Amino acid sequence: MKTLAFSALIAASLLGAGEYKYEVTPVIGYTFPDYEQLLQEHTVTGVQMQFNDLYTALKPELMLIYSDTDRYDERVGDTDIFRLALNGVYEFQNYYNVTPFVKAGLGYETMSDHYYDNHNALFGDAAAGVKIGLTKRIGLKFEAMEMLKYNNPDWHNNLIYMGGVNFAFGETMAPKR
Repeated sequence: MKTLAFSALIAASLLGAGEYKYEVTPVIGYTFPDYEQLLQEHTVTGVQMQFNDLYTALKPELMLIYSDTDRYDERVGDTDIFRLALNGVYEFQNYYNVTPFVKAGLGYETMSDHYYDNHNALFGDAAAGVKIGLTKRIGLKFEAMEMLKYNNPDWHNNLIYMGGVNFAFGETMAPKR
């Protein structure tokens, strides 16, 4: 039993995510818009790209999310929603291949159909999540994100749960001292 526990500990340390220049994560999830938007809950898909080679506490992340949703009252019609955001990601210490993180940023949302006074607008977002390393370059990423958008004259929010497979690319070099 001790040998099995020791082997698991060694495997976990060897499989931990290394320092790589980029991380790309295709994501899929589900969003819960507030009722005032009159949009149904819907699936979201997207991609996130994190840049790790800046040696700063906050790592920049570019996020693109797409969704196609129906009206809440089920009348004919739907809308395509594209969201593009720039976030700052703060990663906490890695514990046995698990790296918790928080992030926040700003983005822009475009809608193909502006029914119910939903408009294209800037939004702010904040998220918390976890990365779980499976191999040196591949892991799982799960997060919960709150988006807040000013939709004149109201503030609307969307709660999004997302998960995906995280791929790391490009080994970084240690900073010169």
